[in-house]
Amino acid sequence: MKKHNLLKTLAIFFVVLVALSWIIPVGTSTSGTYVEGTTSPVGIFHLFRLPLLTIGTFLQYGLVFLGIGGLYGVLNRTGAYVPFVKRVANYWKGNETLFLSLVIGGFALLASLTALSFPLFILVPFFITVILVMGMRKTTALAATVGAILVGLTGSTYGFNVSGYINTYLELDVNNLMFTKIILLVMLVTLLILFVTKYARVDLAMAKKKEKKVEKKETKTSKKKEEVIAKEEKEESKILFFQEKYQNNKSVAPMITILLLAIVLSLVMMFNWFYGLKVTFFQDIYTSLMEIKIGDYPLVSNLLGGLSQFGYWSYYELTVVLIISSLLIGWIYSLKFDEILDGFFKGAKRMTKVAFYASICSIFFAVILTNQSGNMFATITNYLLNLTKSFNFFITSVLSFIGGFFYNDFYYLVGETRPLLASKYDAATLPVVGLALQSMYGLAMMVFPSSVILISGLSYLEVSYKDWLKYIWKFLLSIFVVIMLVLIISTLFI
Repeated sequence: MKKHNLLKTLAIFFVVLVALSWIIPVGTSTSGTYVEGTTSPVGIFHLFRLPLLTIGTFLQYGLVFLGIGGLYGVLNRTGAYVPFVKRVANYWKGNETLFLSLVIGGFALLASLTALSFPLFILVPFFITVILVMGMRKTTALAATVGAILVGLTGSTYGFNVSGYINTYLELDVNNLMFTKIILLVMLVTLLILFVTKYARVDLAMAKKKEKKVEKKETKTSKKKEEVIAKEEKEESKILFFQEKYQNNKSVAPMITILLLAIVLSLVMMFNWFYGLKVTFFQDIYTSLMEIKIGDYPLVSNLLGGLSQFGYWSYYELTVVLIISSLLIGWIYSLKFDEILDGFFKGAKRMTKVAFYASICSIFFAVILTNQSGNMFATITNYLLNLTKSFNFFITSVLSFIGGFFYNDFYYLVGETRPLLASKYDAATLPVVGLALQSMYGLAMMVFPSSVILISGLSYLEVSYKDWLKYIWKFLLSIFVVIMLVLIISTLFI
């Protein structure tokens, strides 16, 4: 990837947004009534202020990735991580396409059920490493992990951060169009598996040819062999979280156990059970814990001071989980405290660039968020919805897709469009409206550089935005067709 390629991509899109701010007037919607204002151009001073404001406002995204990097730095330092990666890669040798299918299916299913992409990203570096060790290219690894998460969000079933927002804002039942959503999810996952495995076979064939060429060169001189191995290790160290010098035969069971517990805990505590599924179990546990006292002294409340309610954990709590997990793994593997810190800081350092991009890619959202007089997307929404007198799934789909450029948090997109959608369309159409919003927003997150997960994955693997689009465009086109077909059929049953 060319130096600063992603930063240049973000800069180009930001310039486009700035130009639009001089053309499109801002607007507001109150109780379903749109009020148009004047243009609110982004001025010269704001050009420099907005990036700083974005990093400050969305720093929590970057902290999560620093925590993930630190965790993998400690895993690497234990010496058990590298052999485990290689064992997994060797175990699936000859069945690489099946491995990819399981990885894609697992990520997509978990994303669909939870819509919590950040906790799921904890597993991304591991699976990316295994896929690369198998001999497949970076774009294949990216599509099988980050791409699968985004597909799961597109076909969200019970994930509160996607379908839950729709159900809450549009006052829909939690199971609305569930059968349709499951069919959509299965179709999207199947298409991704077929797409990724097709290119994976090409990757593996090329890797085998490369191995044969290397073997021929190795027979000539042992020095050449050492040079080839050194070059391959150097290339691996740029991306992968492992170093040969830390290898040993320690058991991986504690490492796997703590990792899984950290991910499960994060998923459970960040999922809004009450508003998502009307489940009060975790809220009741939290309340009971906080009420534990010795005499009149609130022991647990003071001991766990600052602990957010279960089901409402944020990215800060997720980062704390990552730090505690790193300390536990280091302690169990008998690392000295200095060794734990050394591994954590080295791992975090490797993720510094990823953390930066995870924060700065919200600059488009910051333009909308910081404008107190209204925003241009409200104007776009009003214009599109007035193109037709009755419900039109295609207009709603286009609206959501464009919204993905401005909003990388689905909560704000649904909140912004809900008043106008609810006033424009009758209640019978709202389930299909919700399906159009979530599916096309998911597609947008695979395309636009405003997508935190996408940009973080591209930065981590050092894949350019251009190379990603060149690789994935056929798949994007195919799922667009599938989404349109599903929406057409759903509209027929209104």
